[in-house]
Amino acid sequence: MNYTINLLPEELRPRPLVETRRLGMIAAATVAGAAVVVGAGAAGLNFIHQRTALREVTAELTYLQPAAARYDAEKARERKYQTDARTLEGLVSKQRYWKPVLDQIAAVLPVDAWLDSMDLSYQNGALSSGGPTGKIPAAPAGAAPRASVSVTGSVPPPPNVLVIKGSARSFASIGIFEQNLSVTLPGAAGFGQAGRPLFQQVTLDQVTENNGGEWQFTLTCHLNPL
Repeated sequence: MNYTINLLPEELRPRPLVETRRLGMIAAATVAGAAVVVGAGAAGLNFIHQRTALREVTAELTYLQPAAARYDAEKARERKYQTDARTLEGLVSKQRYWKPVLDQIAAVLPVDAWLDSMDLSYQNGALSSGGPTGKIPAAPAGAAPRASVSVTGSVPPPPNVLVIKGSARSFASIGIFEQNLSVTLPGAAGFGQAGRPLFQQVTLDQVTENNGGEWQFTLTCHLNPL
């Protein structure tokens, strides 16, 4: 085995082209710089991606705005329909069925008497609960009268007063008619409990006799509440 011994002084000995320590520092600086560059590139790509996602979300929101407005309009219409339905339910629950009532009034009208008009109205402080106003033109005795009542407001209560004006050939017929309305006229459908009298009170307000010997009368009838 051969050994080589360099007897030259240290400063004269040959050195490597790049020192190891220096090479390590350069390598570390290079790696750090590469990491910074890679990090900056990744941050830039992430920023670009976020900007793209933000543009997509903004475009989607812009696209959905008309649909959201239509949804709000539909909800408003739905609330209005629900309110109208509740109003209609209230109207139906408070309606009165006048055809059988008018038939009963015509049935108890004496043969020598006839009606000129019937007025439905609501009066505060009357004996029963009230409602809208309307006028029913009179029909001959025995015929089926027609009813026409105008309704205003959201849920108007039913009428509570019926004013009957008519004529008779005898004063006694007026008394008989008043008695029939007070006692023998049963309650009809839509007028509260079945079998209860239709009117709480019947009052003869006015009686006059004309030159022809006929008697004109006015009766005020307070309806039983529903």
